[in-house]
Amino acid sequence: MIRHELRLIHLQLTKKCNLRCPFCGQWGEAGYMEGDSAADLSIEDWLRAVDQAVCYREETGVAPEFILWGGEPLLSRAFEPVSDALQEANFRTALITNGALLEKNAEVINRNIKTLYVSIDGPAEIHNRLRHSSHLFEKIEHGISRIDSKVLRVVLFTLCGENYHAAADFPFLAARLGFDQVIFQNLIYCTPAQARDYRQWLKTSFGQDAPHLASWICEEAEAWTARLPEVTARLQTEHYPIPVEIYPSEIHANNITQWFDALVSLKIGTAPCLMPYRHLHINHDGNAHFCVDFNDFTLGNIRSCSISELFNNDLARRFREESPKCNTLCARCPWYYNKTLKIDTHPQ
Repeated sequence: MIRHELRLIHLQLTKKCNLRCPFCGQWGEAGYMEGDSAADLSIEDWLRAVDQAVCYREETGVAPEFILWGGEPLLSRAFEPVSDALQEANFRTALITNGALLEKNAEVINRNIKTLYVSIDGPAEIHNRLRHSSHLFEKIEHGISRIDSKVLRVVLFTLCGENYHAAADFPFLAARLGFDQVIFQNLIYCTPAQARDYRQWLKTSFGQDAPHLASWICEEAEAWTARLPEVTARLQTEHYPIPVEIYPSEIHANNITQWFDALVSLKIGTAPCLMPYRHLHINHDGNAHFCVDFNDFTLGNIRSCSISELFNNDLARRFREESPKCNTLCARCPWYYNKTLKIDTHPQ
């Protein structure tokens, strides 16, 4: 039996974003945020959640790490006070950002953030076109130059049809910009059949709907995915000036096309995803989930329940019991393959 202990907490400080990237699961062409009318939590609510994490650490001896994200977290008035509180409480904290506001927030980032993840899709022309922002790459370039070397600076590069051909050369550019590491990610998705089964399970067992799931449904692989073996082979054999990783680590040149072949079962036997046993995600509106992306299943709200209560309530227990048998979504989600649930850090 897997022991459940809270090792990682995502705080989605805001749903607001200053970009409208077409592929985004939140604000993209199929994104679910457009119809979300719920307000963001207040600064006081977020600070109370940090206090609850301190209580959890004192009660259990387990110190969770934190990832701040959004939307775009640097748009939130809560970013500075929450990151200050996490730093004061001695929690290791990471930030995921689109990079547009790095320069403006460099002082706070340098003070409070251990690991900075910046989403970049390729060199300037590709990145600005994909993000529908004419000067975004240049803003990132200026901003990253203000970030101290004590902060681990990581690029998150999501492979897609518009940028895969630039992927193998990108780590050289990332190193010149001042980044310490590049992580290449495959697109997260589920099939229509998996979505149907998941919706039925949530409704039958928990009386919950799954309106966000439509953002992640993919019918079939696109033609460009057939070129990924050669790209992956170079990413894994080229001598780069900074470390390069492909998520999940099980992916290599000989099997990467299987990631996009829904007929191939990739799940590691019957082993469950560790997220329900190790992780909590607090939405911008206070609703709590186990999963970052497949986040329809709700454990309750941080306004009325503590972090410890949310992580250990009856809904959480039943989800852990039923998920290995009933949840078919995890195969194309890199979190399923993450067995440490730790943020990246500088080598000791």
